[in-house]
Amino acid sequence: MKPEDSVLETIIKSLHFAYPSATVEDVYENSKTLLHRLLFLINIEDSSPDILEHPGYSLYALQPVYRSLSDNPDSYMGWHRLINLFRVLEEGSESVNISKCPDGVFVSETAPLIKDKPIMDDVVLKSVLGGLYGKIVGMLIWPVE
Repeated sequence: MKPEDSVLETIIKSLHFAYPSATVEDVYENSKTLLHRLLFLINIEDSSPDILEHPGYSLYALQPVYRSLSDNPDSYMGWHRLINLFRVLEEGSESVNISKCPDGVFVSETAPLIKDKPIMDDVVLKSVLGGLYGKIVGMLIWPVE
């Protein structure tokens, strides 16, 4: 992510790079969906921190994904973990006691470009998530240790 790019611009560029033949409308709609999902998760995890203590959700949570992102532009582990989180929230998982997210935010058909292949390497994903977390009085919402 270039310093002058917004988070949405970075997501759009990443999707366009991964899918150069996709229509502008498809790239834009999938980008908005991804942004909405990320903001939804950040809001839930920030406003209800006890969710991070849930033994099942803590395996998939966005905060650990963010903290685990490497500085390796050849690594897509963060993206794969993010997509796995989306899948668990879409389908639910009895084995870790996570119910299906009821509001349809994570329905994969609403953003098919997001689920098919890696869109962002760890460096870009770290930049996007860091940009979304933002700063509050000079401190990250989720301090990186």
